[in-house]
Amino acid sequence: MEKQHESESLHQFIQVIDGAICHNIYAGYIKILKNTHPSRSISVQLRVTSDPPNDDVTGQRISYLMNPIIVGANSSSEIGCDVPGPTRQRFFFVPEIVKWGN
Repeated sequence: MEKQHESESLHQFIQVIDGAICHNIYAGYIKILKNTHPSRSISVQLRVTSDPPNDDVTGQRISYLMNPIIVGANSSSEIGCDVPGPTRQRFFFVPEIVKWGN
């Protein structure tokens, strides 16, 4: 139970925010993972989903965990564009597994 409580409390330091526009036609934004903790790195695995929820080619539902991203104290890291191409498919990035970084 201690590990779950720690993960929940670490979520308060993690934000996914909009950066610069990356796709003018479909209003896509660079997504940025931000750590607001003043002195510690945090490791984050993001759950990626999309709208529409299915892959255009295979028809399979899109939902997967990204590899861990370690974000330094009071730092940020670019995740990518939420509308990367002409399909209008929008991707969402939600912090799922959050731990102290190395």
